[in-house]
Amino acid sequence: KLLACTIVVSCDYPRVTTQAAVAFVWLGKTERKWVIIVVDFPDPRNPEFAKLFSREYYRRLGSALEVNGVAVVQSTSPIHAPKPFRMVGYTREAAGFTTVPYRVNVPSFGDWGFHLAQKRLVVSREHMWKILDGYEPRVSARFLNRDAMQAAIRWEKGMWDTGEKRQVSRLARPVIHLAYEKSWDVE
Repeated sequence: KLLACTIVVSCDYPRVTTQAAVAFVWLGKTERKWVIIVVDFPDPRNPEFAKLFSREYYRRLGSALEVNGVAVVQSTSPIHAPKPFRMVGYTREAAGFTTVPYRVNVPSFGDWGFHLAQKRLVVSREHMWKILDGYEPRVSARFLNRDAMQAAIRWEKGMWDTGEKRQVSRLARPVIHLAYEKSWDVE
C-alpha cells in the first residue's frame, strides 16, 4: 500500500532515523532498507548538486528502499523552473520509479514542487493518483486535508503537455543543471 501522507512524525520520534552524510556515497554503502525516504537537497544550481538529481543517484536510492517503500524528493519550483521540475520526474522514472508530482505553498519560497515515488514494480501512477486524490488524513493536521491534497496534485493546463523531449539527467551528463540555470536566468 502507498504509505505517503499517512504518517506525521517529528525527527525526534523514536522510530525515525535521520542520516547526515554524503548521500551518493552513503547509499552505495548501506545495506539497510528504508520504508520512507525524504530527500531535501539544494536545487541543482551547480554540476555538483546536479549529480544528486541523476539517474544513478536515484537507482542507489531505490536500492535502499523497501519493496513497498515511498521516497519523496524536493524538486525545485514548478512555477519558476518547470523544465527542471519535470526532469526530476523523468529521471526518477528512468531509474525505475513510478512518480507523482505535487506541490505545496512554502511561505519562504512560494509554490514548491516535490515528486513522490515508489518502485515501478509495486504500483502504477494511476493507482498512486487515485489514493492521493481520495486521501483523508488519519490524524489532525493544521494544513493538510483532502482539499489540500487534491490541490497539491492538480496542475495548470500546459504544465505537462509541452511536447519537450523527456531528458534524463545522468552523472556524466547532468543536464538538469543547465535547464535549471536557464529557468532562473529568465526572471
